[in-house]
Amino acid sequence: MIAADYLVTGLPRCRSAWLAAVLSTPEIPCVHAPDDVEWPIVYRHGLSDPCAASLHPRATLDAMAGKPVVVIVRNEEEAWQSFRALGRRGGLTIKDRGLWGRWAKNLHQFAAASRAHIVSYNDLSDAKIVQDLAAHLGVSVSLSYVKHMDLLKIEQHPKCLQFALSRSK
Repeated sequence: MIAADYLVTGLPRCRSAWLAAVLSTPEIPCVHAPDDVEWPIVYRHGLSDPCAASLHPRATLDAMAGKPVVVIVRNEEEAWQSFRALGRRGGLTIKDRGLWGRWAKNLHQFAAASRAHIVSYNDLSDAKIVQDLAAHLGVSVSLSYVKHMDLLKIEQHPKCLQFALSRSK
């Protein structure tokens, strides 16, 4: 676990990829699903990891001590069904519902121990709540930007997306 400027976590399928896109700025990107990133990251960054607190609660607590943390909570059964519907495309396959339950338990224990700011999955549709959440993490976003990102369901920062598209040509 590499310490970041802030952490967003929750169970998989909690909109953490979308929130990472909203929180990313050219100066301080928010890295989502850090397995795809070359470590160590030597620049300032936020971390949006849907498994950090579920899989490694103690290490995550230690790494993020004194830094802002947001935990996205979603109905455990809804998240499980969404994850199962995603299938292997998500890169992580879990067939054991009991394991998912343990992840959820770890997440709740982490949230209590870290004194994290807790936000409901359903509240991420409210642009004002997302704007306030971003401010809590030290990121400034406009309401119109959050609404735009939500409307289009963008899961990658527009500048990063432009760069990726230009490299694929």
